[in-house]
Amino acid sequence: MKCRLCVLFLLALPASATISYVRSAANWTGTSSTSCDVSLGTTNGTDLLVVWAEWQTSGPNTVAITTTQDNQTPRNTLYAAVGPTVQSASNTAGQIFYVKKILSGGDGVNLNFSGAVNSSACVIVEYSGADIYNPLDSVSAGYSTSGNPTGLLDGGTVAPANANLMVFAGGIADTRNTPTVAGSGYTSQQASSGRWGTGIVENSSTAISGNSTLQRATACIGSGICPPGTTTGNWLMQMAVFRDGGWPPIPQGKSKSHVK
Repeated sequence: MKCRLCVLFLLALPASATISYVRSAANWTGTSSTSCDVSLGTTNGTDLLVVWAEWQTSGPNTVAITTTQDNQTPRNTLYAAVGPTVQSASNTAGQIFYVKKILSGGDGVNLNFSGAVNSSACVIVEYSGADIYNPLDSVSAGYSTSGNPTGLLDGGTVAPANANLMVFAGGIADTRNTPTVAGSGYTSQQASSGRWGTGIVENSSTAISGNSTLQRATACIGSGICPPGTTTGNWLMQMAVFRDGGWPPIPQGKSKSHVK
């Protein structure tokens, strides 16, 4: 009887979740402005929203960001994952934000810059299956050095602390009218060759099952697939690694020893 109960208990355990792409939207304005807004027409409650923003400016600039559901109770809370990261040769900055356990309906974000920018873009991506309490595992960022443009965008490397992961990355280069393509093992979700430069938002194509294994997000300037062609540019790239909502969920302020 005891073994039979053990089998029944094991069968009742929820399967480990996998983070999956749901939908996305982008605003590649490419114009001088003090704000960038983007929204999704519908969202699923408890999903994860990840926001990537970039702006090009001739002077110091910062960004304040809010969600379009901030007037609700409870309301979405935005967290900064990485950045702002600055590429000094092109006066470009980028930042990744995220919202965990979102409200259902139509979520969006409003980015307000401290001063007018020469160019800006904002991208919002919804994912299902993420940890609703502590989804962020690790972050990294990279950029080309001044006077040394290249055709490969590289977000650096991280060694995640958890398993069942998804890597999100956003990158921008100052090359015009030349596309940016996702690196090996990544899927492009939004991309644009705008007036000022070329940008891409991507995520890992398959779930990462192991932890402590170095993860690296890359993209390439030029058509086709990586490795890159002959086109080069000044670039920056950022990445954020998110963990899934596998069993058992661990509420904030609790350790595994508290979960029964």
